[in-house]
Parts: sequence; C-alpha cells; structure tokens
Amino acid sequence: MKYDLSGVVRIIRGVNKSTFLIPFFRSDNSNRLFAQELSSEHKIIKFVEINTENYEVLLKSMPPIHREVGEAGIMAYIRRDGDIVVGEAGQVITGLRATSLEADNSPFFEIDAYRLTGQPKKLRAAIKRARRAFGDGEIANAWAQRERAVGAGATPQQVASQELTLSLIESDLELEIWPEHWFALWRSGMSRFRLSEVGLLYVLKGVGNTGEKGRILGAIASYKRSHEISSFYSACIHWLNDCNRLDYYPYEWGKIWLSLDNEEITTNDSYVKYAVSFLESRSPKKSSRQWALVWIKIYENFGYKYENIEEKLLNLAGSELFRSNMANIVVRTMLGFLSKRAKDFRIRTIVIEWLHKSQHSSSWIDTYISVMVPEEADGDLLYLGKRWLDEDDGRLRRWVDIYSLIERIEGGTIELREIAKRWLLRANKNMKTWPDMATRYLLDGWDPEVGDAAKEWMNAHVDHAALWDLNLIIASNEERMSENITLRN
Repeated sequence: MKYDLSGVVRIIRGVNKSTFLIPFFRSDNSNRLFAQELSSEHKIIKFVEINTENYEVLLKSMPPIHREVGEAGIMAYIRRDGDIVVGEAGQVITGLRATSLEADNSPFFEIDAYRLTGQPKKLRAAIKRARRAFGDGEIANAWAQRERAVGAGATPQQVASQELTLSLIESDLELEIWPEHWFALWRSGMSRFRLSEVGLLYVLKGVGNTGEKGRILGAIASYKRSHEISSFYSACIHWLNDCNRLDYYPYEWGKIWLSLDNEEITTNDSYVKYAVSFLESRSPKKSSRQWALVWIKIYENFGYKYENIEEKLLNLAGSELFRSNMANIVVRTMLGFLSKRAKDFRIRTIVIEWLHKSQHSSSWIDTYISVMVPEEADGDLLYLGKRWLDEDDGRLRRWVDIYSLIERIEGGTIELREIAKRWLLRANKNMKTWPDMATRYLLDGWDPEVGDAAKEWMNAHVDHAALWDLNLIIASNEERMSENITLRN
C-alpha cells in the first residue's frame, strides 16, 4: 500500500526553537492520517495512525513523496528561523552533518542531531550547553550522565544497570571486585565528578590494596575538576602516607604527589622527604617523566629550605640523566631546567658531563647552546662544539647555529673555516641553511671546491632568493681569474 506525504507536525506547540518534526501521510484506502515507524537503519517498518490535533500542524507545501513499508523513511526538522527541511532520511542526515547548528541556540535539538549524525565531540559539547538549563545539582548531573552514556552507545537498559552498579559500590566499600566495577563505570561516560567522589571515598575507607587505590586516585588526578572535590587532597595525603609506610612507589606516585600544592607540602616536612625517597627509589614501574617533574618541583621550591637536600638532588640528577630508560622528553625537561641555572658550578659540571657522554640529538644542541655563554666559554666547551660540527652528517639545519656561536667567540679561525668547508661538501644542499652558509664562506675567500658545489646548487635552484648573492661572488671570482690570465699574458 502506498502512502503520500501530506504534512509535518511539531510535538510542542509554539516553541520557537529548532526541533525535529513528525511527517504524516495519507492513503487512498483510508481517511485517517499515518506516521512512520522506522528501524535503526531508517527504513519504514510500518505505518501507524496519528491524531494531528494533539500537535501543531505546520502548513507547508509538501514535495510529492510516496512511500511503502520497507522503503527509506522520511525525516523533517525546523530551524529556529522557521525554515523546514524535509527529505529522505539519508539525505537529511547528510545535510545535518554539514550544517552548523550552534547559532540556533537549541542545544537539545543539537543533542539529537549530533547523535543521529554520529558526531561524538559535538554531542558532548551540546550536552554541556544543555546541562546549564538545569543549573547545578543532582538533577543536572543525572541528566547529563544519562545523555553521555546514550551518546556513547549505551541503551536505556545499560544506563539503568550502570546506576545500579554505582549504587552497589557506593554502599559496599568492601566489595571484592570494587575497582573493576569503578573503572568500568569510569570508561562508560558516567559523570566523572560523581564517580570521583565515590572513588575518593574508597581510597579513604575502602579495603582494597594500595596499588588498586593508586590506580583509582591516578585516574581522578587526571580529571580536570578533581581539585574542586573537598576530599581529593585528604585522599592524596592518606594514600601517600600508606605508600611511605610500605616503602612502595607505584607508577602513579609522582602524579599524585604533584597534585599537592606547595602550601600543603610545606605544612609537613614528611611530604618533601617522601618525594626524595621516591626519587632515590629504583622501582621499574616508576614514570621517568613524573620523576623529572617531582625533581624540578622539589629543587625549585624546597631544595634550599632543607639541610643536604639540594646536594642530594644534584647528585640524583647527575646519575639519572645517564640511565638508559630515561625517555628523551624527560632528558630535555631536566636539561632545560638545569641549563638555565648553569652559572652554578655544580650544575654546570653535570650538564657538561652529559654533553661529553651523550649521543648527539636535538636535546644535545639545545643544551649546548644554553650553556655556551660567550663570557663563560672555556676550552672544553669549545672543543665539544667543534667536535660536533665536524661529526654532524650534514642533515641538521641547526649546524649553522652552533657554528655561528663558536665563530662569535673565537673569530674566523683557519680551523673553523676548514670545518665549514667539510660540512658544505658533505651536507644536504636542499637545506635552507646551505646557500647562506656557502655565501658566508665564499665571501671570506674563494675556494674552488666550494665554488663548484655552489654552482651545482645554483643550477638546481634557479628561482631561489640566495641565487643573486652566490652568482655575484662567482662572477666576481671569474672576473679576477680572467684579469690574472690577461696580466700573465
């Protein structure tokens, strides 16, 4: 049986907001009106009777659309400006996906639209905007939690099950698989704020082991609103005290200690001593990045306040920088901090030793440039720099940075000029720095090998801005050579 599209209705009368509409149909075999029931693939399962008097009928000239059971369904929506869109479900969804809806100021419509079109990031933002309509409190939290769960693909039954699970772990902190339940809810899209409150209660009063509590506390510490929860700091301190008692430093230790602010740490000397013990530990599960951040926080804020701590920290830094499992980002973090304080002879000694022993990398270059202050340059640092210049394989643009730094200190020595020549002959000529360095070199004196390399570069880069300078140098040299030949003749 065929059904002809006849019009659309709005569920709530007189609401000047963007919203989805219900299309209604007529049939030649009946005087009644019908609406579609659609499958999850937006196909028509059946037509059901609809009483349009219960809704607001929106008068609009309908396109001639005919439908039967099993065919693609029809969808419709109205924008805040009154524009009505009607069409086949797939076309409407495609159009919605490419339409900007934020200007309509209709977040509840956006929630449905973004869920329909599969745009999770925009869906979460719309839920956040819609939540403001409820204000603060349990109703707002519960509504937003359900919407996020459904947006993540949960069915209403699953949402109800999650609520039951949360009630269970909230009422029974001695449950054997408490952490597993909590992490399942944490990943489900439930309210992180509410779950954080329950998790902190477990850290403070639950019967789980210190490692499980650390995993929960570490997850909460990563939540951006954790510091708004009154029990967060007391849970951190409670857990840190347990770790110290057990001489236990799991992966999350550094993150949790760093969550404390300086005022809380200074209220009890123990928390600085705990951190130093953490730095001294050799736990294989320790995060090297957190190690570096803890070291920096102690040295910068507390090292000078406690007897022997500063010296101990410098000894630790000197040994940790050479550990094979220290990630490059951690080395860069530590060296960036130390290099700024290289006027301190003890720190300078650590940094120079690292430069001697480490492999050349971007960290090496940054560190060398930081400590190579012209007025404090010494023979050891100059030797290291020139060794690096001569060993570089000619693919690093920053070669010129170190060369220029040493040249400012020593001047244009014969040794430096030989180093520059070797680099120009082996370096990748497509680097931006190559023609500039070649120009500098040839301006200080002609060299036939470098001149030939420059000509080769010019032939391959006919539109380059540096072409003019190199061409001028080469032409000038050729003119001098021609004059010399004329004089000899």
